Amino acid sequence: KKSSDTYEIIAKNISDEDADFIKTLSLEGLNLSRDSRRIYPNGGLGAGIIGFVNFDGQKETGEYGIEKYYNDELMGETGFFEGEQGAGGYWVALGKRILNPPVNGSDIVLTVDRNVQFKLEETLALILKKLEGESASGVVIEPETGRILGLAALPSFDPNEYSKEKNYSVFRMPVVDSQFELGSVFKPITMAAGLNEGVVKPDTTYFDTGSVKFGSYVIKNFDGKSNKTQTMTQVLEKSLNTGAVYVERLVGQERFLEYVQRFGFGEKTGIDFPNEISGNIANLESGRDLEYATASFGQGIAVTPLQMAMALAAIANGGVMMYLADSNQLQELRLKGSPGGRDYIGPAGQTPGPQDREIVSFDGRVLVLKFVDPEIDGRYGTGVFVRCAPRAA
Repeated sequence: KKSSDTYEIIAKNISDEDADFIKTLSLEGLNLSRDSRRIYPNGGLGAGIIGFVNFDGQKETGEYGIEKYYNDELMGETGFFEGEQGAGGYWVALGKRILNPPVNGSDIVLTVDRNVQFKLEETLALILKKLEGESASGVVIEPETGRILGLAALPSFDPNEYSKEKNYSVFRMPVVDSQFELGSVFKPITMAAGLNEGVVKPDTTYFDTGSVKFGSYVIKNFDGKSNKTQTMTQVLEKSLNTGAVYVERLVGQERFLEYVQRFGFGEKTGIDFPNEISGNIANLESGRDLEYATASFGQGIAVTPLQMAMALAAIANGGVMMYLADSNQLQELRLKGSPGGRDYIGPAGQTPGPQDREIVSFDGRVLVLKFVDPEIDGRYGTGVFVRCAPRAA
């Protein structure tokens, strides 16, 4: 006990049952007071998105996820009281007092749909069990707006019990903060570039020998076999590395690099989430034919799963990539007269510009959608409204 302090905290965070029992004791000088703390009623649902709040005895601080990214907005302001005490340590009723009431933090509204989030986490759990894997992650994007409807990584955690976790890696979101060589899922990007440039069509053929040689290096199909004469449609259907290389060489290094960059690889998406990384396409700076050839089927360059999902969403959206939508601008309208006669979806009062990026031309979009979209849905789908309330101040 502090000799100069008439107020001493004995215990914190006691249960309702213990509080009720203490009340029955009617002990003189012993008082109970309620305190507010962040709780997560949905448990582990969306935990990787939300993160958690760490209380260090003095204040709450957001850790990971939205709690960290928007910590200042959610935090609010702590109130304080300043007055005069008498000899006995009691506040002087008529003394000088300064009172600043606390201010609660702001509401943060996410684009995440609770039902989509639940189904995504359920599906990832089934995949993890079936493949006996160590981890799994996924993201669901609305192509027309860029809104993220679901985002998850397993294994996950319960933000109400975060202190019990021994493996801190479960707090991360690899969809955003990790990069991978995603391989063949990149082939639709290469094919979209070729279609838009007009160097290939769905029925364009080439002769697949099963391998392509670059000096002492040899690129082969995944099974090492020759498929002889193949169409561009079959390149995606059979996931032929040699076919991707064929298209990339027709597009040319300079234009291929431009498409890679316009699809968003090598730069952050701008998602309002902590620790996003840019990926790494530095290999293409070498200008070596081999680096461009391997990049055509997703090797030798590192991208984040979110970048890859956004790029495929752009194809699904007719060649227009929508920047990640601001969930707090829920009122939207369609503005006529955007490139190619396509309606532009964006916040009221804004014109097409920084929110969207036209990657392929209007004529190219029609061909890309008809050809590439079914292949994405059919082959590459398995490739390697939640509200965050303010904290009481």
